[in-house]
Amino acid sequence: MILYFAPAGLVVVAPLPGGVHRIVATVDQAPESPCAGDIQELLNARGPEQNPIAVESVIWGSRFRVHHRIAEHFKAGRILIAGDAAHVHSPAGGQGMNTGIQDAVALAAAISDVLEGQVSDALMRYSLERRPVASQT
Repeated sequence: MILYFAPAGLVVVAPLPGGVHRIVATVDQAPESPCAGDIQELLNARGPEQNPIAVESVIWGSRFRVHHRIAEHFKAGRILIAGDAAHVHSPAGGQGMNTGIQDAVALAAAISDVLEGQVSDALMRYSLERRPVASQT
């Protein structure tokens, strides 16, 4: 996989079997179904300058919108949530997965503290500490 960083923005070119490539880029006004011309324009602006890429055809193209959602509270009464139940992120980069794993570790530590009688407000602390982390991801 090759990432090209250009003033116009990022484009990712990922080789697949059979000489096919997946092209991924952030575009403000992306077409619903990009054609070869759209992809060629994108690569001309953001791709390699020395060995330009020529787009022959588009096998499949789509527009993907990044959704970021977060629960208002991670704790309500006796209910606690973590991971995808608490926040949804773009799958790119694994932000949601990594944040969810961190949630699970923090929640396990908080539950352990409560069960061992060390900290009575550990579950509320979990909620107050983890929500801002998920908001920044």
